[in-house]
Amino acid sequence: MKIKPNKYDLTPEQIDDLRELYVERYIDNMTTEDLCEYVHNTMTYDVEKQSDAEFLSDCEDYWDNLFPDIVEEIKEDS
Repeated sequence: MKIKPNKYDLTPEQIDDLRELYVERYIDNMTTEDLCEYVHNTMTYDVEKQSDAEFLSDCEDYWDNLFPDIVEEIKEDS
């Protein structure tokens, strides 16, 4: 069934409210496992779209002083 654009005669503000409610209810009905999988997939997608420089900068920010050790671990495991 294809829905016609705004056949419900909602204002842009009402559509925004509906979006917010949809997201809230969708999340409320997810299990912890579902949420973890969703976050994992979303983060994986996001980091794959970053340039290497952006990604490495985020890693440095996240791991701070431990990042050189993480890099060494990755090099040893490769």
